[in-house]
Amino acid sequence: MVGGVYHVYARGNRCEAIFRDDDDRRTYLGHFGMVAMDLGWRPLAYCLMSNHVHHLIELTEPNLSVGMRDAHRAYATEFNARHATGGGHLFQKRFGSTRAVNDGALMYFACYVLLNPVRAGLCMLPEQFAWSSYAATLDARLGPRWLAPERLIGFFGSRHRFVQIIEAVSAMGIAGFEPMTSRV
Repeated sequence: MVGGVYHVYARGNRCEAIFRDDDDRRTYLGHFGMVAMDLGWRPLAYCLMSNHVHHLIELTEPNLSVGMRDAHRAYATEFNARHATGGGHLFQKRFGSTRAVNDGALMYFACYVLLNPVRAGLCMLPEQFAWSSYAATLDARLGPRWLAPERLIGFFGSRHRFVQIIEAVSAMGIAGFEPMTSRV
């Protein structure tokens, strides 16, 4: 996977929770952020659901597999120790990823990732969900230093257009189907 932007996702083993509390979520973001900075990733968006995660990551090197392996291994080790699970696999299989082959697919993936909690009925508006990067995209001071909200906004053209597109996709209820333009 050389360069480009990827929608990356991973689910808990047997669809079980990978986050039991906010400390788990902070720990996960810490491990993910360290890997992202070490490998030169530009994380554009993320969403942490109870039993799965979504990321939108821009790569400059073919290092997605090693990075996700390292981030998930470090998090799983800490999770298992903290919750005395006895070890074992926290994540179901290997992560999945789909490359955005054009800007339209990239914008769709951003909508998909950031509207995940709305589709799941956890909130009415994406800014109401604490564990996604939506609010940090609107105000970079709210996000982790490794997040690249200005880069994501650049693909949409402006912050105003970003909000308009997210709202339109949410209103139409279409963020949930993979567009044909994302397939390689």
